[in-house]
Amino acid sequence: MQGGEVRINYQHTHSSFGDYQTYIPESYKSNRHDIEFQNINQLSPDNRLVWGVGVRSDEGTSPQVFMIPAPRLTQPRVFAHEELRIGTSAVVNAGAMWEDDAMGHSNVSPRISLNYHLQQNQTVRIGTSLAYRNPALGEEYGNTGLTADHPIWAQGGVAPERMVSREIGYMGQFPEYGLSVDTRVYVDHLSKVIFVDPVLINANVYNSFKNMYQLEFAGWENTLKYHWDENGSLTFNYARQHANCASDGLPTFIALPVIQDAYNQMLRSCPKIVPLNSGSLLMDHRINAEFSVSAGYYFQDEVQVLDAQYVQSPMHRVDIKITRTFGKRDEVGGGEVSLVVQNLFRDTHTEYSSIPQQGSPFLDRRAYLLATFHY
Repeated sequence: MQGGEVRINYQHTHSSFGDYQTYIPESYKSNRHDIEFQNINQLSPDNRLVWGVGVRSDEGTSPQVFMIPAPRLTQPRVFAHEELRIGTSAVVNAGAMWEDDAMGHSNVSPRISLNYHLQQNQTVRIGTSLAYRNPALGEEYGNTGLTADHPIWAQGGVAPERMVSREIGYMGQFPEYGLSVDTRVYVDHLSKVIFVDPVLINANVYNSFKNMYQLEFAGWENTLKYHWDENGSLTFNYARQHANCASDGLPTFIALPVIQDAYNQMLRSCPKIVPLNSGSLLMDHRINAEFSVSAGYYFQDEVQVLDAQYVQSPMHRVDIKITRTFGKRDEVGGGEVSLVVQNLFRDTHTEYSSIPQQGSPFLDRRAYLLATFHY
């Protein structure tokens, strides 16, 4: 062993919100405490081991979600991760984490990846991992009648969502041509998806939660950068993604036609929850020591996010930014002023909205100034 390092981290996060002017007053408070011990050991020049333990405590109060207070959750975890260099060409990373969610489930999340250098500036990477999302407090313990829609009364017993990810990627740099490429293909399989489960309690309809769906996302992402000189660059991003859904559990009252229709509608609309094609073309050019200009073209196919009120129509949008620098930009007395124009050609694509609105939510052309001064 060539040396080690010990770290102890503590974090406290507090958030609160109160709006008593709405028809149904909304308020919440949440606290999170997280402490972690981490030990880093350099076992040899080519082998490093990191291991540790941690505990996280979560509590939340909200009259709208918890008429009966939710318990404080204390979640312990243990983890280990090893990095091993094999010769000058390969790096293997492997590790796992055990976690208890304090709701009756404990899981192990392993991961492993390999980076292999084909040449000095070309690397292939391959990896796979398993991860979990624990149920939120409201999904397991929510209980209230103070909601604009159906009241919440969680029946409990929700299992963590499970994500298996696999990817193969390539990164190449070709400085003699001013080019760099970063591309990957991937498949992510998400199972035990937690979704709203309408239930009948004393002839009243409540929203509970249940593991009901599984989703698979498969796609290709690519970034190509070109520098024609030290003052200018062009970046092209493109992604193509497919989504598929299947059943992973049934609503409690699946026999009711209205619930059965809503359940099947989710399965049918699944491919639209992500855009089939999306990307951007970004240009950045410094004209001289004082002026620079950048422009971006963004495109995205139609998409229907699950909780959106509207289908987001295809987007073809152009933004520009013109910057004037004065003094030494990053030193005292220096700075810059920028004019930003978004949606320059007034593309009428529909923006995301989760609440009903009059008309459709469009983003019109918008312009504003940004100023930075160092003192």
